[in-house]
Amino acid sequence: MRGGVAERLGFLDLGFEKVGDEPPSKVDSEGRPPSGPDVPSPVGAGSRTGTRPVPNRRTLVYVGVVVVVVVAVSIFAYAMFGIPHSNGTSGVVLVPAGTGLSLPAGQFSGFEFTANSPSVITGTLNSSEGVQIYLMTPQEFQAFIKTTNVSGYGWTSGWVANDTIYTLDIPVPLGQWYLVLTDPNVGIPTGIGIYTDIVVKAA
Repeated sequence: MRGGVAERLGFLDLGFEKVGDEPPSKVDSEGRPPSGPDVPSPVGAGSRTGTRPVPNRRTLVYVGVVVVVVVAVSIFAYAMFGIPHSNGTSGVVLVPAGTGLSLPAGQFSGFEFTANSPSVITGTLNSSEGVQIYLMTPQEFQAFIKTTNVSGYGWTSGWVANDTIYTLDIPVPLGQWYLVLTDPNVGIPTGIGIYTDIVVKAA
């Protein structure tokens, strides 16, 4: 009986090699395996050439939201704390906030507009060396250009001292007009800064 079991076990292929079939180990004279050529280490997935990670749609959406928030906060901060700023009223802007004018001594800057109904000019400005403001008809403005002497006007501010925030509140009748900013100084140029929009709007 034992002989039969031994015969059956002899036919099983258990995956073992015979001891006599093992190749002889290669060692040097000191009993150490010989050194062979260096085998290059496998390249990782992150080092593969020709591939580039592509951001998914959710990442792009997050980036877009962040950009929008940053822009909105910047605009809000500038509107609240920035100088100059718009006065927020409707109408035609003659001179936007933030404009800087440099007038040589005795010179001027004129802005033409048409009032289709009784209107008003609003806004604020200041100057470095004083300024005088006029409201002129086209005829009065043309005469002023020729001589730089004021011969007629519909309204004037009088002399506005330097470094003063001056608020415009000019009534404007129906028709075509010029808003004229002049340097009334003799031999002294002046700089004019527009603090809030100078606007023509219906009265």
